[in-house]
Amino acid sequence: MSELARGLDISLPAATDLVDRLAAGGHVERVRDERDRRIVLVRLSPAAQARIAPILARRRRAVEETLRALDERERAAFIKGLHLLAQHLADDACPPRTEEHGGTP
Repeated sequence: MSELARGLDISLPAATDLVDRLAAGGHVERVRDERDRRIVLVRLSPAAQARIAPILARRRRAVEETLRALDERERAAFIKGLHLLAQHLADDACPPRTEEHGGTP
């Protein structure tokens, strides 16, 4: 839960409430980590996975068609841009939480 709260930049109680509502709606499930039972993992429910699968498949096909339309030079530039974007996002991802946001660094 703490990782989810950090990733969404919300407090732990807000993340717990969000997951409670998603679980009540049948969208997610809580699962205890097998190695550390204190850790609670959140995953899509089978019903939510079934609902999202066709959406993801359509998006995947659209991306594949778009990439096929690029020539080699354009594809190389696109991939380079994606690598740069990923690097910058990773550098800025999940900054340490502060007391102000309800967490500890």
